Amino acid sequence: MGEQIVIQNGHFDLLTSDTKEALKNLDLGSVKNNFLFSTLMETLTKKSEIYNTERNRIVLKYSKKDDKGEPITNKENQTVKINNIQDFNKDMSELMNIEVSIDLSKIEIDLDKLDDKNVKSKVKATDFILPLVTVKIAKTEVEKPKK
Repeated sequence: MGEQIVIQNGHFDLLTSDTKEALKNLDLGSVKNNFLFSTLMETLTKKSEIYNTERNRIVLKYSKKDDKGEPITNKENQTVKINNIQDFNKDMSELMNIEVSIDLSKIEIDLDKLDDKNVKSKVKATDFILPLVTVKIAKTEVEKPKK
């Protein structure tokens, strides 16, 4: 049976395509762990897509528009120019602080039994995933405390 975890939307900014690619082919030593981790990544990816859609909606709402109604961007860094920065920041802060619940099974990894000894550092690339993973090192269980 799974447990429910809660993360803030803002953590989805950490789930970059590079991070997903690094974790994509991670072998966690058992069919069960690989399945659970793939399920976790799929769930996080879907939630991330929803978050990004809403973030883009806020950016479009507050962006300065040209004559054609298209957002005006800064040519140097390709960021969108914002009309009302206070309301924009308020809406973005609200979006980023929304807590999202995810039901998942805990994943237990025994590093002594893995070919890839860099699993912990790869998973650590996205710190908010660590509370979902129990790592066993030299028959000692180490679990990162929940924040």
